[in-house]
Amino acid sequence: MKADPNMPDTNGNTVLHLTVIHDLPEMFMLAVELGANLHVRNNLKLTPLALAARLAKKQIYDLILECDMDISWRYGPVVCKAYPLNDVDTIQESDGSLNPNSVIANVVYGDKVEHLEFFDGLIEEVLESKWQTFGKKHLFKSLAGYIYFLTVFYVAFMTRDAHILNANDEEPEDIEADFSNFTNILSTGLSLREHLAIARFENIMEDGWEAVMRMFIMSVGEFGALYKNLNECKSSIAPQSKVFFILFELIVTVMLLNLLIAMMTRTYEKIAETEKEWKRQVILPL
Repeated sequence: MKADPNMPDTNGNTVLHLTVIHDLPEMFMLAVELGANLHVRNNLKLTPLALAARLAKKQIYDLILECDMDISWRYGPVVCKAYPLNDVDTIQESDGSLNPNSVIANVVYGDKVEHLEFFDGLIEEVLESKWQTFGKKHLFKSLAGYIYFLTVFYVAFMTRDAHILNANDEEPEDIEADFSNFTNILSTGLSLREHLAIARFENIMEDGWEAVMRMFIMSVGEFGALYKNLNECKSSIAPQSKVFFILFELIVTVMLLNLLIAMMTRTYEKIAETEKEWKRQVILPL
C-alpha cells in the first residue's frame, strides 16, 4: 500500500512543505515524481512555492518554478517558458482579489537579506509589467496632483493681502512709508561705514555663548574670522592662543574627517550588501 504524498500533518504541511522547510531539493524531486501536488496549501494558506519565498529558500524556489513551468516553444538553445502566476502575483486570477500569501508579498515584506535575491528573473519581469501597466501612471497622476496643490497653496499664500487698485487710486501713506524706510536704510548704512572706519580691535570670544558658536563654526572648517581676531590681538598670551587654535583645528578637523570617511565606508559596504534594496522600495507602492 503506497503512502499519499499529499496527506497533511497537524500544521497542514505536506511532504513538499517539509522538504522546503528543511531545504531538501533531492527529496522534493522524488516527492514530485511520486505524484505530490505543487499547489496544496497548509494552515497558513501557503503553497510550497510561497513557503520557499517566505523562508528565503532561493535554490528550492527556483526548483519549484522549473517543475511548474511549461515550455511554449524551443528553437535551438532558445526556449520560451511559461510560468503560472497564481501563486506568484499579488492579484488572484480567479476573482481579482489581493493574495497576501503570494510570492511577491512574501518577498517584498520579508525581513531577511536573502529575500533581495528573489528580485530577478520571473519576479522582476512581473513587477516591470505591473509598473509599466499602472504603476507609472499612478505615480505621475499623484505627482501632478501634488504639484497642483503646492501651486494653488503658494498662490493663495502670496496673494492673501492683495487687492485690485484702480488707475485713480492713491495711497500716499504707502509712498511715505517707503520713503521713510529708504531714509532709515541710507542713514544706517552711512553710520555703519563711519563705524567701520574708526573700528578698533574687539574680542569676539569674550562672551560665553559667542565662544561656543565660534567653536562650532570652527568644527565645520570655517576658522578664518577667529584666526584673524587672534592675529590682531595684542595680548601677551596671543602666541599661546594660536598654538591652542592650531591644536584644536588639527584634532577636531582630522578626527571629523576620519569619522566621515569611516561612515562613508560603512555606508558603501551596507549598500553593496543590499544592492537590490532599491527594487524593494520601488515595489512597495505596487
